[in-house]
Order: sequence, then C-alpha cells, then structure tokens
Amino acid sequence: MKVWAGEHKVTLTAGGRSLTKCTFEKMTANLTSRGGQYDIICTTTTGGSCGARYLEPVDDVPALKKMSRFIMEPYFQWEGHDTAVPFWRRSGHSLPHGPPQGQRSPRTWDELVRTSQRLQKDGKAKWGLRGGMKYPHGWFTFFWSIWANGGDLMLPVHERRNAELARNGWKSGLAQPEAVQAVEFWWDNIHTHKIAPPGQPGYSRDDANAIFMAGDSAMTMADTTLYGRFNDPKQSKVAGKISVTQFIIGPRAKFKSIAWRDPWAWAIPIHVDGGKKRLPRSS
Repeated sequence: MKVWAGEHKVTLTAGGRSLTKCTFEKMTANLTSRGGQYDIICTTTTGGSCGARYLEPVDDVPALKKMSRFIMEPYFQWEGHDTAVPFWRRSGHSLPHGPPQGQRSPRTWDELVRTSQRLQKDGKAKWGLRGGMKYPHGWFTFFWSIWANGGDLMLPVHERRNAELARNGWKSGLAQPEAVQAVEFWWDNIHTHKIAPPGQPGYSRDDANAIFMAGDSAMTMADTTLYGRFNDPKQSKVAGKISVTQFIIGPRAKFKSIAWRDPWAWAIPIHVDGGKKRLPRSS
C-alpha cells in the first residue's frame, strides 16, 4: 500500500487495529455514524457480511473479474453488488507444543482430553487447551468445535448465502445434537476433565495466546498468521517447540478433517468523498 500511495502521490496514514475493539466496536460506530476517519478499511467475513450495506459498491474494480465467486458471494456483497476486494485467505488451526517427540497431536476430542490430562499429570503443562471464549471470540472454542462435530450455527449446515438461509426460515443450528454436544464438550473440559481453567469463559483470543506463549498451556486455538509471534524467542517461551495441526474432530462428524475459509479484503466506506472513492478502485 505504501508503494501504491507513492506512485499515486497519496498521503497514506496507516493505523494499527485491534481486531476486538476496532472491527467490532470502533469500525461499526464509524460506519453507522458516517464518520470520516477512514478512506479505506480492512474487513473480513464478519465485518464484510455485517457492514456491507455501509460500503461502497466496487463492481468496477478489475481484480474482481479474477476472483472466485465462491469467496465473494457469502461475505462481500450487498443487494447484488460487490462491496470489497479480497486480498488474503486464512485457515484456522490449533497450535500445540505439548505432545512428546515422536507422538502425533490429538485428532479426536477423546484424544485431546487424554493427551491434555497426561501432560498435566507429567508436569509438562498447567492446562491442556486454551482458547478465546467470550464474545466475539467464539471461533476459538465453540464455533470450531461445532463445525468439527458436523454442525453449524445456522441451517442448512455450511450454507452462507443469505438467500438460502432466508429460504430455510433462518433456522438456528444451535439446538441440533452437534452443537449441544460441543457446548457440553467445553463444560466438561472446564468442570469434569479440568483441562481448561474456570476463567476461560472470560478470555479473549489474546488472553489464551498469552498463556500459551508463557508455556502454561499445551495448546491454543489461533490463526496461522500468529505462528511467527509464537515462534519468536523475544516474545514467547515456547519458541522452537510449536507445530501446527488440524482441527480436532468431534464424535458426530462424518469427515476426517475440516478447515474454514476466511477472506480478508479492503473496502471503501460509502460516505467517503467522491474523489477518494474513485482513486483506490482504479488501481
């Protein structure tokens, strides 16, 4: 973006963003109040789908002709118009450092519990698995557990197109056995198996990751983009001891592995001045 700004003689002021505060609070307030703080914003599946009505249509951006509609349609559209330009995709993973050398990471919920308890008993980890749980960090505990158990938040399972969800009556999937079992899984992890601490329902992803980096948790659930931070000896006590593994599959799942797709994109707030709207879409 700095190179682009230099080529177009544009003053670029980049601001750091906290995902929790900016995306879900500050950015929402800015868009809905038509504030003028940002000319271009970074958005993701959650922000894109929730804030699409406040974003400028960008159908004329040439790069969109090369984009898969599989990425665009569920997230970055409003009333038939594209509202953002994806530039990155990520998948979520657990990042373990606890299993002894030569042993594979747990693949099922039962294996997770047994591995965590063994590591705790051997004094190699204070806790088995930490993850963000308080809103809006459900991806790192409840959501992946529901998906990895063959369920979903809405029905039909894995459907993300609003038209199809509406056609099905916006039916919740949270009362289905897969989701109920995922909630019970976390209750048991805290209260019965004791591989997660009692305070976890109040944790953000940052809290869970910090405990993992301090060496007090065998696993954390995080985006792979944090691998570099976890493996940085200046920031992390577990640097050099971590690896990436697949989602841990629940007992009701009919598959052996699963991943989520989560595009990130740039977008233009709809209230930005006309000249500022035209410049980024022409590049």
